[in-house]
Amino acid sequence: MATPTDTVRDLIAAYPCVAANRTQALHHILITGDHPRYHWHRGEAVPLDPVTTCTREGRHRWISEALVQRLASSSASTKEWLSGICPEQERRTRAAVLAEHPGPLAGDPYPPHPAALLLSVPADVRADWLQAARSLAALILPAWSSPAPHWSALDAALPPQVQAELDQAREQAVHRVERLLPRGCPHGRGTE
Repeated sequence: MATPTDTVRDLIAAYPCVAANRTQALHHILITGDHPRYHWHRGEAVPLDPVTTCTREGRHRWISEALVQRLASSSASTKEWLSGICPEQERRTRAAVLAEHPGPLAGDPYPPHPAALLLSVPADVRADWLQAARSLAALILPAWSSPAPHWSALDAALPPQVQAELDQAREQAVHRVERLLPRGCPHGRGTE
């Protein structure tokens, strides 16, 4: 059984470009649903697949020699990417410390979607994972309640029926997260 801190530490150590702090890692695990993906199992969020590392997956090996030569004079981060050295390698060594400390998100919260674990917290969730989910819920709820202008602009470009479906899904996600928060918290209804 892994605590949220253990899981966050492992994520940052394996994929340091994904998260720079506990908050960003929990956002990745409970909301984005991107690689590596997680699911609920016995009351905790666990990886769907064994967590490897970004460099072991060979992300850098498929690049053609011509492209390597063309990009070699590019930015430092491109050179690091091409060499297979993670630009955030230093984070790996500090993963245990970073896993303990909340921090800012790197931009707006990812919009709600059906695969977000935050929207499907199970009844048998362990207390430490419930607390982690609640801390993230309190952070993202205002943004989900009033989406950022760039998300609203994207929605406005969609057909009206799709806009209505997105609005309804967002409202349902907001209500679900409100129920996750305990009574007395801003926006919290505490019914779950």
